[in-house]
Parts: sequence; C-alpha cells; structure tokens
Amino acid sequence: MSKKIDRDGFIHYDIVINKQRFCGNTGQKDKKKAAVWIADFKAKVRREMANEVIGIKPEVCLTCETLFRDWLNHHNGKHAVNVSGDWNNYILPKIRNIPVMKTTSGMVEEIRTTFLKSPSLVNTKGKVADQIRSKIEKARNSGEKVVLNPTRRHSNAGANKVLRHLYFVFGWGVKTERIPRMPFRKLKELTEQEPVRTFLRPEQVKPFLAEIDSLNNLPVMVAVRAMLYMGLRECEALTMQWTGFDQDRRTFTAIDTKTGENSPLPVPEDLRPLLARLREKVPEDCCWVLPAGFNEKKRKWEHRYKQFTAKAIARAAKNLGITGLTPHRMRGTMATLMARSGANAFVIKKAGRWKRMDTALRYVQVVEDDVAEAQRKAFGFSKEVVVDEGAEGRPGALEAKET
Repeated sequence: MSKKIDRDGFIHYDIVINKQRFCGNTGQKDKKKAAVWIADFKAKVRREMANEVIGIKPEVCLTCETLFRDWLNHHNGKHAVNVSGDWNNYILPKIRNIPVMKTTSGMVEEIRTTFLKSPSLVNTKGKVADQIRSKIEKARNSGEKVVLNPTRRHSNAGANKVLRHLYFVFGWGVKTERIPRMPFRKLKELTEQEPVRTFLRPEQVKPFLAEIDSLNNLPVMVAVRAMLYMGLRECEALTMQWTGFDQDRRTFTAIDTKTGENSPLPVPEDLRPLLARLREKVPEDCCWVLPAGFNEKKRKWEHRYKQFTAKAIARAAKNLGITGLTPHRMRGTMATLMARSGANAFVIKKAGRWKRMDTALRYVQVVEDDVAEAQRKAFGFSKEVVVDEGAEGRPGALEAKET
C-alpha cells in the first residue's frame, strides 16, 4: 500500500486487494483520518468481494437510473434542474439500465464523445430545447416540413459540465453508502478555451453613457452608472435604498448583497447630481432609490426588477456597433478598466465585493493589445516595428524605430 499527497494536500491511496488494484483520493488531509478512511474502504471492498464469491446477490439491483431518481428525490432547486437536464438528455440514454457498479470509464468517455458530436439543444437564436421540441411537434402535427435554425456546436466546457453532473450523482451515492465506492476513475477534464466577454473600452465609455442619456430616462441613467462605476450587480442597483448613502451621498453601502460583502463604495461625481434629481421625484416615504410603483394590495412601495436596464443597454450598444453587452457586463467593465488603469488585484476585489480573489480576476478581460503593451514596456520595444533591409543587405531583419 502506498500513500501519495497531491498539490492540494489530499492523501491518495493505491492498494491491491485479491489481485485487484484500487487507487483514488481519500478526500482527507490528516494522516490519521486518511488511515481510518482507507481501512473502512478496504473492509467495504472485501465484503463486496465476499458476496461475489459465495453468490450472495443484493435484494435490489441498483441501476444508474434508480440511483439518479433517488438523488433527484433528495435535491431540488436550480441545481437539480441543471443536473437532471444533462442526465435525461445525455447520460441516461447510454447507461439507463446498467448496474451502478458495472459502470466503466469507457462508458463515461462514450457519453462525453456522444455529447460533443451531437447538436446543441440551443440554436443560434438562443432558443432552448423545449422551444425547439415544441416547434418540431407542431410541424409534425400539421404535416409541414420541419425547418430549424442552425444549431450551435457543443464545447469542451459543456462536456466537462455534463461529466461533473454525472460525478455529482455517483459521489452522492458513495457519500450516502448506497454504493461502496466510485465504480470508475474520473476522466481528465478537456481543455476549455477562456471566453472573451464584451466590455467597454475607455474611449467607448462616454459615447455609451451619451446614448443612455439620450433616452431621457432618469432611473435608467442612475442604474447604469451605479453598475458601471461602482460595480453593482443589477439586482443590487435596482434595490438600492436611500439609507445606504451617507449624508452627502459620497459613499454607498449595499444592504443585501449576493456574497454578504457590504463594504462602502465611493459614489462618483457624475452620479451625485442624478441622485439629487431623483431624490426630488421619489416620495419621502419610499425607501427605494428606483421604485417601480406603489402596490395598493400590499400597501408598500416596490422596487424595479431584473432586466430593467437590458433594453437600454442593448440599444446603446447597437448604436455604437458593440455586440454582447449586457447589464452584468457593466460589472466586468468596471473590473477590466480598473485593472487597465493600474489598480492591483486587492483593490479590484474590494471594489466588486467578491469573496474570492480568483472570482474577481475572472471578470478582468485581458486582450492582445494589453499583452503587446506590457511587452513593449517590459523590453523597451517601440510602438511600431518595421522591416529594414539592413546595411549588409539581409532581407527580413527587424529594426525597432520610435514613431
């Protein structure tokens, strides 16, 4: 028996029982706890092998579908919907009636390969699977020819997500002792291409805000600037309360945030006059900065809801020839422009009120121009590189010249 420790400090095991090799991760960092885990694992394997030798069969044949349905009965919410979607569409068609302990790494790899080869259930216009299926069913019932828009190709990121959802269910089976161990070794994840998300460049910020202001909608002007300047999520911008501002409206503290981080944020000078104008229009008994109206039944003021600024942002982006700009990309723009201006990672993390540094850095978009500029500054290159024949007539020689 040998024990290895990975880069995260977890102890792995590599043991042989009755000429069969077992290896994997104990999920423990402490040696004593890992030893207890390994001893328990060996006992389970021996009991399983003993049952196979003397011919004892379990009372219930646990298939992959049975395990998944059991998992689904113990989970709910958006996470359960996402996992069940991948299981019903891609996983169960391959291993529906396979006994859980007979599932192999080859079967898992076949699921991934089939997923990558199959067309996506989201087409180029963003219509999801249910809408596509409904269109097909209506065409068949009416006897018409089915005409669909071209579908997107599945990506490596999507394939990795499908396998993670598969591991969720099998791992839950091990944790709840429905199965003694993982019946297969996890496959190495495919390389994912880092997505390039849209953000406003410094020279695009003023024209973009000018397009927003041209709508002459004061609540939209305030909400967009709050998301862009202070990095507020759209839900945080739409639920801003007047009590979150200090007396001079120079700082703002979000009362209810996604991560619970509510450090005060500076309010830019461009936003303060708009807030003053809005304060004159909002009734004194309303706590919301951007109220949607007074609900007579509930006898209280209600705030704006999701996608309130989406149309205005999409219209402004279209007029400027920018694609892929959404309300949440205001937050990404804030992080990216701060990084470009020289702000360090700690400042960006605090400005966006992220809990983890790696989450904050995902919002910073680094493009080729940034890398080229960093190379120029680091190695003293000029801004323009031209080809010079050279004194000795060597074609292709490069000479850096200042512009």
